[in-house]
Amino acid sequence: MSIRKSLFFACLCLFTGTTFGADDPFAGDWKLNPEKSRSSVFQEKIEDLGNNKYRFTIDGRAEEIVADGQDHPTSYGSWALKQESPNKWTSIDKVNGKVATTTTWTISNDNRTFTTLTEGLNADGSKYRSEFTARRLAGTSGLVGTWGRTDEMRHVPSDWRISHQENGLSCFSPSVRERIDFKFDGKDYPDEGPSVPLHSTVSVQRVDARNLTVYGKVDGKIVFAQRWKVSDDGAMLAIGVNRNGMTITESNIYDRQ
Repeated sequence: MSIRKSLFFACLCLFTGTTFGADDPFAGDWKLNPEKSRSSVFQEKIEDLGNNKYRFTIDGRAEEIVADGQDHPTSYGSWALKQESPNKWTSIDKVNGKVATTTTWTISNDNRTFTTLTEGLNADGSKYRSEFTARRLAGTSGLVGTWGRTDEMRHVPSDWRISHQENGLSCFSPSVRERIDFKFDGKDYPDEGPSVPLHSTVSVQRVDARNLTVYGKVDGKIVFAQRWKVSDDGAMLAIGVNRNGMTITESNIYDRQ
């Protein structure tokens, strides 16, 4: 379920070293197609099913688990959940039997906020640590209730002008004056523009010719992961966004101009 899940793309493979020139599939001018794009505010419902079993629901998708600290199968691996104290829980996700993330959930003393602190591994093997806070929308106390995000999504660029550079890309959005120049080496590069938070960076890895994984940070902390994918016919660029350990809640579709 989304609040405790690690960054969705952390297990994707590393770029294999293929080089591209001016014919890079990502190169060109792209314009946002609002009718095909989807952006939603995070909201999650947690229900007590009795006998220490819980249901977690987001966007109509639900997962159920017994909070006994044991591994339970999921669509991506396994998940273990344990209540450590009245207001604290530990959530552990595994992929192929190996721990992918360990997350601590904390309910505030006034029962109004739900904070998660996630520790895991990036695709390059380095460690990351991210924090997410939601506010209570329904319910009175404890974990059970409906929770919503408290942070605000920044404006989605309505266009991108992308050009190839050595082992990387140069991306500029004329609409919001955002610029990102990066290489496919997993290192942090500045993400700059009037609507971009200060001290923002991205690190990018190429999965294959038409797929990138992008990790965004603010002050060194991961705040989102993205999957950039160019369609087989080269006419569409899809950017799926995962923020603060959630499932994808944004899908921004751009048409080639």
